Amino acid sequence: MVSSESGRLSGTSVPPRRDSIRMRERAPLPNFSRIFCGPWRIATGLFLLATIILGAPTGPARAQTDSESATYTVTFEGNWNTDSTPDGVVGGAHFTTLIGAVHNSDVTFWAVGEMATAGVEKVAELGITGTFETEISNAEEGTVISIVKKSGTSATGTRTFEVEFSRTHPLLTLLSMIGPSPDWFVGVSALSLLDESDDWLPSHTVDLFSYDAGTENGEEFSLSNSATSPQGDITSLRGQGRFSDVCMARLSFTLNNVIPPLEETETGEVDTDGGGGCTLGGSDSGSAFGLFLGALALLLAVSLKRHLAEDKTH
Repeated sequence: MVSSESGRLSGTSVPPRRDSIRMRERAPLPNFSRIFCGPWRIATGLFLLATIILGAPTGPARAQTDSESATYTVTFEGNWNTDSTPDGVVGGAHFTTLIGAVHNSDVTFWAVGEMATAGVEKVAELGITGTFETEISNAEEGTVISIVKKSGTSATGTRTFEVEFSRTHPLLTLLSMIGPSPDWFVGVSALSLLDESDDWLPSHTVDLFSYDAGTENGEEFSLSNSATSPQGDITSLRGQGRFSDVCMARLSFTLNNVIPPLEETETGEVDTDGGGGCTLGGSDSGSAFGLFLGALALLLAVSLKRHLAEDKTH
């Protein structure tokens, strides 16, 4: 049934005209929210980013141990001439790759009067270092701190390099094949860089004489020789056979610097200064973080002042 007054179907609901609908206005933000909403979002993001970057731990610029260490310049100098081998110097005379380790007194890699290991045998007979390197790597944990491996030289050539020792690991073992030869080599075994007073030697020179590994027969400078059976002990060839009482090579050491150990303070913090003096501001990352917080506070103060000024104009 149609109503005569409204012209609408009875029982129906017709929405009011569109122009009669008012949009609900959004209430203005309080002054505090208007001022800090934008700046605080920016500040929070910057704060988290700085925490990730500046808060990450960083290692020291150089490796340090819990024991004082010292760095030496080491020079290997060949002295293979007619003074050391009076019968002449064989063609192609050379010293093969220098191979060894920095270690403590709990391990020995070769010694006169002892039988050569398979690694020492390979170095003495062929100048091959792989097996000896494996023996060093397989030494008891904590006995070795580094492997020393440097190129060889000609009969009278030189090779200079740096080696780092520690007070707990002050020993050097090193060897090089006299090439060509059956199983002859030069080297040092457990040479200490500390003197009798346990001070680092400022300089040191060692004359290197020839040794027989006891693994191959032969009395001439040649490679093709039969194996010694049974295997003998390592013996000195100084002043015997083809060798005179003059050294075949020299090993010289010059102390560069002494590196203090890491020191732990009463609070458990590590002091890397090494001089025993106080340090201000803690670590570098901590100082940088403090500077960042200061800059952040300044940023917020400027933003607050600007928003307050804008608020007064409205």
